[in-house]
Amino acid sequence: MIKSFSIVSMLLAPLVLSQTFKVEVTRSEAALPEKLLQQSKLNKEFEVAINRFSTYRYTGKFYFGSKASDADLILDTDSDWMLVESQQCDACLPTHRRYNPLTSTTQTPGSNETFILYLDDNFYVGDDYYDTVCVADSSKYCAKDFKFIAVTDINKVTSELAKIDGVVGLGPDDPSNGPSFIAELYNQGVIGKKMFGIQVGFNQKSEMMFGGWDDTWMKTRGENIYFYPQSNQSRWEIELRDLKMKNTSFWEGSKKAVIDSFNDSITFPDAEFQVFKTYIESIDHTIDCDNTKGTCRFNDDCTTKYTKLPQLRIQFGDMNTFAINPKDYLFGQVDGGNRAFCTFLIKKNNKDYVQIGQPFLKNFYAIFDFESGSVGFFLHAYTNSEVNSDGVERVVTPQPPITDDSPSDDKFPIWAIILIVVVLIGGLLALGAVAFIKIRNKRLQQNLSQYNQLEGTKGKAGKTLQ
Repeated sequence: MIKSFSIVSMLLAPLVLSQTFKVEVTRSEAALPEKLLQQSKLNKEFEVAINRFSTYRYTGKFYFGSKASDADLILDTDSDWMLVESQQCDACLPTHRRYNPLTSTTQTPGSNETFILYLDDNFYVGDDYYDTVCVADSSKYCAKDFKFIAVTDINKVTSELAKIDGVVGLGPDDPSNGPSFIAELYNQGVIGKKMFGIQVGFNQKSEMMFGGWDDTWMKTRGENIYFYPQSNQSRWEIELRDLKMKNTSFWEGSKKAVIDSFNDSITFPDAEFQVFKTYIESIDHTIDCDNTKGTCRFNDDCTTKYTKLPQLRIQFGDMNTFAINPKDYLFGQVDGGNRAFCTFLIKKNNKDYVQIGQPFLKNFYAIFDFESGSVGFFLHAYTNSEVNSDGVERVVTPQPPITDDSPSDDKFPIWAIILIVVVLIGGLLALGAVAFIKIRNKRLQQNLSQYNQLEGTKGKAGKTLQ
């Protein structure tokens, strides 16, 4: 089974594709309320501050090896492997060569195989090592003998993604994925629950909790938490039932949504994007969409459309719809002539599922529960969004979680093969039975004819004797 992750794919070892997302994390217990700090210590959970790396991406502070070499790693909910640029990477920018396996006395070489990892259109080459990795504190919250990739080469030093120290994958703890840092913290007793919660924002502070979630971020005390089960055990994929603006639905059959914190946008498969493109261009003729690039924009400041464009509403596996306001799906920029233009953070992808990225996560605190295999959301304190029960009734056939043993689109289902074999055997048996009956009836007919002839001969002989 080939998995679609935007961050890393392992080509020269077991093949694994990954995707990534960026988040900066720094840790300070002094920043936490005393009550929450005591509760965190009791429940073996801890919270760290998240800082923005770029407009819509974030990183966290990690420490590697016996030297506690610090590195700011992008936090990605849709990837699995952890990678960090090493001092052996000549092509890496000098300021980002953070880890030196040759000077760490706690490291152990891994498989001695070369890994090629892909992040968007960038690739990273590296070797695997086992070493101590800590988060937020150089000695307190650590996973010992954790397996990760030390990057030794990259292909693009001019791109934005070359200006990072590395990535930590926060995907599910599945055997088909790379080593899970969250799972290892749990297995080593650093956190009490195999889960994390994350709150990201643009102008407000952002935080991530390891081992639980922080309900003090709720917009109102007792805010509803909406949990949705995974439909794919190797990524944070949940059921999707609708995408719409006002009463116009863009839903064209895509039944999956992947929570992808690396993605700075919400991206649609081509079928949904075409409906969205037609709709958005029809309600405002100043908006122009490029079907090749899969983007839409208009030449003006974004604020001019805040009150004119409708909310984007997303419906997952129940009747609730989650609202995204125009100010969260529009992104303002200026061109070379210092003229303002505005880009939609609703774009086209080349996948068969919707990617739910930063415009959504800016408004909803997200909970990723490894043990129950579910993702939860609630409105956070800084959002102006809302959740309404105005979804559509849509019958979506439940799909079992995809595993390596599950039939894929390119494999003929086993049950169909068995059915065909049974039908063929039954057909052969039926033909054999018909042939047997015909042969038997023919022999009986021959015997009957011979008997009749014999009886006729006896009759003639009797008459002659008389």
